[in-house]
Amino acid sequence: LNLATFNARTLSSEGSLAVLFEELEGVKWDIIGLSEVRRTDEAYTVLQNGHVLCYRGLADKRELGVGFLIHRNIAGNIEEYYSIIERVVGIVIKLNKRYKMKIVQAYAPISSHDDAPVESFYEDVESAMSKVKTQYTLVMGDFNAKVGKKRAGDQAVGDYGIGTRNARGELLVEFAERNNLRILNTLYRKRENRKWTCRSPNCKIRTK
Repeated sequence: LNLATFNARTLSSEGSLAVLFEELEGVKWDIIGLSEVRRTDEAYTVLQNGHVLCYRGLADKRELGVGFLIHRNIAGNIEEYYSIIERVVGIVIKLNKRYKMKIVQAYAPISSHDDAPVESFYEDVESAMSKVKTQYTLVMGDFNAKVGKKRAGDQAVGDYGIGTRNARGELLVEFAERNNLRILNTLYRKRENRKWTCRSPNCKIRTK
């Protein structure tokens, strides 16, 4: 499977969705987890091109929202879509006759929020992880956290993190270790220009 997570900043209009598909031309993908969809309510929609867009947003505001873009070639393998809140959704995909994988897409509160909403967010992610039993679980999304370099005693962080861990990064590491997860983008050596996974709109700040 070719998986990715993407902060869309908005997919509230058909035009913004068309722009996303233009950006995906030449990219090999199967499932893309989406943050900041900014569509209201909840939907599981087969688009005109055969791909599937499923998401959950707020009932009355075009804010927040998470979801998945699922390639038409594997849409038939999706056994279940479910949501917890407008920040956490999940799907179950059948890999073969024996194995299934649960994928959770999450979008954490930004760093200006107090710790209480963030702690509640991680509880919602854990609810999504436990909702359906599968052989494999993948949690991805925008956690608004800086994991930084590996520290002594870290079990979830690999040798290839960069930068300095912040308080929200500490919460992310604690969550991963509590649930026996590994933070995959710290496990592999990358070229210098691929060591970041988040870029600010002004292109001046890059984090991992």
